Amino acid sequence: MQDITLEELKASFLDAYHKLLDNGIEVLTPRMWINSYTELIDGTLRQIYQLASNKLEQEGIITGANMPGLALLAIGGYGRRELCPQSDIDIAFVPAEENHPAIDALIKETFRLVVEVLIDGVGLDVAYAYRPLSDSKRLDHTARTALCEARFLAGQEKLLHLIQSKIYRSWDGVQFLLDIAHERAVMVDKVQLSLYAVEPNLKDGSGALRDIHIAGWMASALLQTERSLYELEWRGLMTSAQAEQLQAAREFFLSLRVWLHLETGKKHNVLRVEYQDRCAHAFGYEGEGALASQRLLRDYYRHAENVSRCLDDVMRRLLQGPLPLDQHFVAVSKRLRAAHSHALKNHPELLLAPFALAQKYGFGFDDELEEQIVDAAPLMDEKARQHIITRASFRALLNDPSSCAESLTAMRSRGVLQAVLPEFAEMLHLAPADPSHQLTVGEHSIFAVRQLGQLWQERLDNEQLFNIWNGVDDIEVLLLATLLHDVGKIDTSAEHCTTGEQLALQITARLQWSEERRQRVASLVRWHLLLPRLSRLRDLAAPATVREVMEQISDVPSLKMLYLLSLADTKAVGERTYSSLDLQNMKELYERTLVAMTRQEEAQVLTDSEERERMVARQRQRVHSEMRRAIKNRIDESTLLRLCQQLPTAYVLNTPLPVMAGHLQLLDQLPQEKLLVDWQEISNGTVTEMTVVTYDDATPGLLSKICGVVYAVGAEILAANVHTLHFSSDNQTGDPQDIVLDRLQLGSRGRALPETQCVRFADKLRGILREGESLEKVLLSAGKTLSLPLIPERMEARNDLSDEHTVITVVSENVPGLMFWVTRALATLGIDIHTAKVTTWAGRAEDVFYVTKRMPANLGQTHNRKIPEAELQETLSALRRLLEHGENGDGFNHEVQF
Repeated sequence: MQDITLEELKASFLDAYHKLLDNGIEVLTPRMWINSYTELIDGTLRQIYQLASNKLEQEGIITGANMPGLALLAIGGYGRRELCPQSDIDIAFVPAEENHPAIDALIKETFRLVVEVLIDGVGLDVAYAYRPLSDSKRLDHTARTALCEARFLAGQEKLLHLIQSKIYRSWDGVQFLLDIAHERAVMVDKVQLSLYAVEPNLKDGSGALRDIHIAGWMASALLQTERSLYELEWRGLMTSAQAEQLQAAREFFLSLRVWLHLETGKKHNVLRVEYQDRCAHAFGYEGEGALASQRLLRDYYRHAENVSRCLDDVMRRLLQGPLPLDQHFVAVSKRLRAAHSHALKNHPELLLAPFALAQKYGFGFDDELEEQIVDAAPLMDEKARQHIITRASFRALLNDPSSCAESLTAMRSRGVLQAVLPEFAEMLHLAPADPSHQLTVGEHSIFAVRQLGQLWQERLDNEQLFNIWNGVDDIEVLLLATLLHDVGKIDTSAEHCTTGEQLALQITARLQWSEERRQRVASLVRWHLLLPRLSRLRDLAAPATVREVMEQISDVPSLKMLYLLSLADTKAVGERTYSSLDLQNMKELYERTLVAMTRQEEAQVLTDSEERERMVARQRQRVHSEMRRAIKNRIDESTLLRLCQQLPTAYVLNTPLPVMAGHLQLLDQLPQEKLLVDWQEISNGTVTEMTVVTYDDATPGLLSKICGVVYAVGAEILAANVHTLHFSSDNQTGDPQDIVLDRLQLGSRGRALPETQCVRFADKLRGILREGESLEKVLLSAGKTLSLPLIPERMEARNDLSDEHTVITVVSENVPGLMFWVTRALATLGIDIHTAKVTTWAGRAEDVFYVTKRMPANLGQTHNRKIPEAELQETLSALRRLLEHGENGDGFNHEVQF
């Protein structure tokens, strides 16, 4: 190549470029114009590359010893020799190695000259890509297709062939074909890209240039050749006539595009109505008025129809197959079959591979493969389970939350999941002890994975879910933990969360996962009930509740995975066990923990009671403002302000504002009514929520009376949130008045209470609480026993879970009237219940009570305080004896006032 200075190159290029523009298609045919323009850019870029090399040689950066390995390529439309006047000029640099000083210097200097000559000098649009060989596996489809139809310009040509061969080896041609088919189906619905658009898009419209390119790209991806259209014809995927039609359409569309670019001086690809007459006459179409343009468009539609029909034929023939998916399986008409009839029987480690391929491509199985899978499943032994192919296939199945459950179900129905995970065979046939479950342990676990997939889909329309999923750093860990979350139920020697943790460690060891990932799966299994249990049984506003979560889950990604697992598990159990309020409480606990984890001053938030008081004060102010708008003139301002200021801390932080608005109105009516009972159906009519507002008794036991009436009318307490509100009295003494505000969720045989039962309940409750009627007589008349020995499975009393209360937990068999027996025993011990949380797990009841004990004060008065630490065990022992011996417990004077 003859040496030339930069100034000479700039002048030469500028002169040739303007002559080419001046000639237009009046002198050159569109194809000649494209070829001339392409050759001009080719030559200019080669000279630029040479100038850059010479400069670096003169500066000593490039020497014979470190001559850089670099290729300069033409890609995109420029690489296909379809360079229209205003098209982008796309180039790519392919280095032999990365971070090589001489190569980097040559790329930088070459593009600096490109900017000076082509971009600043003429105003052309030039874009470049940096494509090291190591990127070949990570490139998207656009980058792959661009490189596969690239042309060599300068440097070392072998690098072009090397990167193309790497791309062909790593390119999933089948997935590319399916993606293209989907994209075309979507595009058909777009009016502006329709084949029959009045203003056709010459580049991206249906049947236009892009469809011709797609045919070539599919050949590159599936047939691994840059001779794309020729290869399609040679292999019989299109006829010779179709190949000629594609070539004719390509030249026709390019001709119109060249004219449009020259006419407008812009990168226009849509032949708008305003240009159509001029374009038609420029290409020799005759006719008065719109006749010429109509004839032009008629030819356009004919060419587009040929292209679209040809592309449909090619895609159909390619999808019919056989498509080689790997060395063991092929697809014919979108159905998988084994490449060799004895492959699965000889190699049971391949059993999971067809499921992974089916999930990836959306293909089904042919009948023969179905039989081969079922026959080979019993051959899966420990060696096959630990084989690298089995492990890789299983991980591939755990990559996609949206389709994982469907694959697991398909494996389960053919016995493959049970063969790969022997523990799952036991889970599948295990009916859970918890009557709330409708499925066996194994099928429930798959259903939980399905619920997780639903949450994955919902993230697209739910910003909070999107942010949660966006924080999940290992989807495989989450999906496997969800599948295994109840595996511990096959071992009854201990609580299933504990045994599940150990089994999860064994299973992940068999899968040869890293120690870190094994521990994460095991931790999620161990604590999968942490959020739903605490959100039901703890004061959500108490810092100790958040601390309890953070003691087990220490980082944000794990918290987000635990929340998603808990949510999926909860939804899989169903609304018969979990209400919308339960889900809201779990969400609130998650959010409070997330805030604590992410705030810089988290230690202060969790330990500083002053910070909590400031939060309470802000919430009280917000409550007052919101309530004033919600209630308007139904409560006078002074009463509203007094009520808002005197609401207890736990109530303010844990009660939703709409619910609180209703409660404030009840509290305002209390002085006149003395007792108010409100009813509301929730959870799609399956649960009745009863709210009781009344003045507290002078001695403990009012909650016990309410629970006794529930027992008497044959209702079941599904959940309870009770509060004792301390208000200043308006009477002359100014003595404080305690008000009971209890919310009990009641049901009867899985349904809400009938209206007649609610009326009977309210009458009995009023008779007992306000008219002095005997609860003993009410129970006896209802045929209920007054004494029931009850043996708790576990009892616990702690002072570290609340700043104001002792927290007592009672776990026992879920017998009718349980809440009545426990609250009566607590009342007998002189213990006041301020908040109660009631729930059931696996047929057991777990009740948590936030309590105080009435202590002597000055002048013969009493005040409520936590149970002293030294008395906790004595209190538990006394409570246990009361429960175990029923009403007449030995050694206790526990006469209950009915």
